[in-house]
Amino acid sequence: MATGKYLFRVHPKATKTEIALAVADAFKVEVVAVNTMH
Repeated sequence: MATGKYLFRVHPKATKTEIALAVADAFKVEVVAVNTMH
């Protein structure tokens, strides 16, 4: 079952806002939430 969740490797200093904007621009989608982990 698809959950609509995706995993991306990003720059360690990227903010959640920067990540959301980059994903939205690259894939032409609406980003609902960004969760990060170390």
